[in-house]
Amino acid sequence: MMGRNRKARIALDDVSFSYQGYKEKALADISAHVDVGEEFWIVGPNSSGKTTLVSIIAGVIPTVME
Repeated sequence: MMGRNRKARIALDDVSFSYQGYKEKALADISAHVDVGEEFWIVGPNSSGKTTLVSIIAGVIPTVME
């Protein structure tokens, strides 16, 4: 992880997401800062939220800023 004082191209700060109708969060408190040229791997077991995370980063799943 990089320090927050550097400009990141992808910045996630405590991202959580729940699908409508489900109590359990698909993602809980995910934070990452990825700078230009850095590799960022999203790995995990089935149903761990990888596709949900990528969809949020890509803007496919709208997010709300508080």
